[in-house]
Amino acid sequence: MNNATPGGLESQPILRHGAIFLLALQVVVCACSTSSPPENQPDAGPDRAGELPADSTHGNDWRLETVELIDAIDDEAPAMPDAQPSELPDSDLSDLDIDYVDDFGNLDIPPTELDLMDSEFEADVEIELAETKDLDELSQACEGIVDDAGECCDPAAACKPEGQAPLQCGSDGCGGSCGECEEGWLCDEAGQCNPDCDWWCQTPQCGSPVEGCLCGTCEECGETCVDGVCQFTACAEKECGSDGCGSFCGICEEGLKCDGGTCIPKSMTWVAIPPGDYMMGCSPGDVICDTDEHPVHPVAVSAFYMLETPVTESQYEMVMNDDPSCNFNGAYGENYPVECVTWDQSKEFCLAVGGRLCTEAEWEYAARAGTTTKYYCGDDEACLDDIAWTGLNSGEKKHAVKLKLPNEFGLYDILGNVFEWVEDCWHGTYAGAPEIGYPAWMNNCSSDYRALRGGSWLHPDPHLSRASSRYPYPTDYIFNFLGVRCCRSVD
Repeated sequence: MNNATPGGLESQPILRHGAIFLLALQVVVCACSTSSPPENQPDAGPDRAGELPADSTHGNDWRLETVELIDAIDDEAPAMPDAQPSELPDSDLSDLDIDYVDDFGNLDIPPTELDLMDSEFEADVEIELAETKDLDELSQACEGIVDDAGECCDPAAACKPEGQAPLQCGSDGCGGSCGECEEGWLCDEAGQCNPDCDWWCQTPQCGSPVEGCLCGTCEECGETCVDGVCQFTACAEKECGSDGCGSFCGICEEGLKCDGGTCIPKSMTWVAIPPGDYMMGCSPGDVICDTDEHPVHPVAVSAFYMLETPVTESQYEMVMNDDPSCNFNGAYGENYPVECVTWDQSKEFCLAVGGRLCTEAEWEYAARAGTTTKYYCGDDEACLDDIAWTGLNSGEKKHAVKLKLPNEFGLYDILGNVFEWVEDCWHGTYAGAPEIGYPAWMNNCSSDYRALRGGSWLHPDPHLSRASSRYPYPTDYIFNFLGVRCCRSVD
């Protein structure tokens, strides 16, 4: 509560001037009632304000008295810094009349700061009302959607800017949103959701759980990142040989040797087959080709490895702890080719020694060894006796491997002795066959039949031992002329 004097003029400039005004008004009223000129008598005073004749006794004396009274009251009140606009200046009577008294004898006090603030507020309200009216009209025209710039706004178009990627997140500029990022993703300035690597790497210690975030790398020798954890994997696919970190993954048992991290029989040899191109199918000039050897087509073969001989009984038993051979007519021994194996057994063995079944295109490429004739020894079937065991010279039984001449790649018994399973599904013709040697032709497999290549000791017809000859057999078929030879890709 204010501790003001009875008049309250010392502490409130506005109230002080108001009191002055009221007091002056009372004086004017009194003066007008007691000093007005007699009825029907003209006014003795001049017409212009500020000119007071010395002998004036009616009408003008009260004006001077009023000014003097106001000045006296104002002198009694202490001066206030913020009351300067309303204080009477030190000036002569003429100045007072001009500044504060109008031509009609009324007080004309200048507006205070409060009056000016009221005027500015009223102007602001009028402007704001006008703007609100404009926005209401614009909102109706834009169906209620207006952007920050006061323009009509289309949320769908705003989230799909022309020539840019659609916005995934963030404001659409129309008071809505183009979308929200899922957990683990942050919205960037371009309106795209990017991975929050801190979130994604809370658990993983290595690797990239999501593109753009690398949680760490494995530093120890032989370690790789597996499911976000550093693990020693140098020997994961090796059973023998060096682990690359000063130790070994394992030692092969007696009779086995380490080959590429795999223990294989010491008698087993991988032959490097060079890359090249050839025409697969019926040989030029061969008039007895079957329809399944057509159409002849080009094939590009990458380098690979192939076993030097068909898998022998001792090799198979040493790896698989079993010898499924039928040993027809007493033909058996550690260097004899294993037979009576199914397609699945053959595939399993090849995988166990670090290889795979050969594709049909690889097999024919390796059997020809750069030749284009029926047999790698020529077109005359008489030469077969030097390179293969067939029904004409076998005595109706299989024979030990490497007793006949090899081809130019160093492969033995690839023609004759035992048929060899290959990977491919059986196709009745080469229509649509791939023009690369690997992988195998596995599409459109209509049955579980697979191809057999090479001929055998059982069949006397030399037609079956041609390099292009092929036959279908079910994968579970077992016979004493069905064997296997493995291939291996070059790493």
